[in-house]
Amino acid sequence: MVFEIRKINLNQISKLDLNIIYGNIIDNAIESCSQCEKRSIKIETAQINDRYQMIKITNSCHAVNVEDDKFKSMNQDSEFHGYGLANIQKTVEKYGGYINFSFHNDKQVFQTILWFDKEFKKEL
Repeated sequence: MVFEIRKINLNQISKLDLNIIYGNIIDNAIESCSQCEKRSIKIETAQINDRYQMIKITNSCHAVNVEDDKFKSMNQDSEFHGYGLANIQKTVEKYGGYINFSFHNDKQVFQTILWFDKEFKKEL
């Protein structure tokens, strides 16, 4: 694992929701890496223009399952898998954030990028 952590401000996001985001992303990255010969996970954070907070996770991945333009779990026991990406997306959107999932076949990596506007005000 490689970390490039720069100070960001995610105070607007509850600790439970941060756990949903990070827990699912890291769990998915570890699951993907376990199926690869060359294993790597890189976690980066950065603040852009003193307003936007970015989290980027890049992990080794040899293949993805895409159905209806959405990434799906490749786990054999799919009855209990495949909810992580949807939970991440739902939680990110709850805070007005944006998320992008992408697979880069040439590099054999899966990348998740999350953007949050620290000026976003969640409606109660």
